[in-house]
Amino acid sequence: MRKLFCFTFLMIAICQTPLVADSALKKSQRSVKAINSLKLDFELEMYSSLRKRTRTRTGKGLFSKPSSFRWRFDDKYGRETYFFNGSKLSHYKESENLVLNFLPNSGFSKELIRIVEMILDHNKLANVYDVTQQTDYLTELKPRGPQNTEIKKIAISLTAPHRRYVSSIAIHYQDSNISTYRFKNQSVPKKTPKKSFVFINPGTVKEKTMK
Repeated sequence: MRKLFCFTFLMIAICQTPLVADSALKKSQRSVKAINSLKLDFELEMYSSLRKRTRTRTGKGLFSKPSSFRWRFDDKYGRETYFFNGSKLSHYKESENLVLNFLPNSGFSKELIRIVEMILDHNKLANVYDVTQQTDYLTELKPRGPQNTEIKKIAISLTAPHRRYVSSIAIHYQDSNISTYRFKNQSVPKKTPKKSFVFINPGTVKEKTMK
């Protein structure tokens, strides 16, 4: 679970130039540029090099530009939801009737924000990553500069045949841990209320603020 919370994210500045002139990501960017929100099903596979073990989680995601999200995990490990409205991250653990509130620069929020921005706005990658390899459906990125030394590389795959959406993101860390996100059933919701990204306490859930 450590790597799930190891989100050394860069609050990426909006770049003014595309990642690569004719890259697959740029073609996908043309499709996602017109949408503000996206919902999908996801699978998160976390490989721990220390334990030589892989843990897989599944659930549903709802994302909205620039970086708001709701990740709902629903699997054998339990039901829990992460909410982020651009300034506040809340982690609701249903089994414990508990919600933990984090600052947006906490480890976990950083990776989740990074993933959402990779899905909804590929151009934001240009200031921090260089393209090292690309095909029609796959782009491999390497961090640029010392601020991203925890990450070794990132591989982004696009849906076939139209390359409209991101289908998977694999983050390879320097310690050989790997987080792989896979997405399917992407669709654009008709409406996405801002309250979708905020945990609303019915008055019966315990809350704790994490520092």
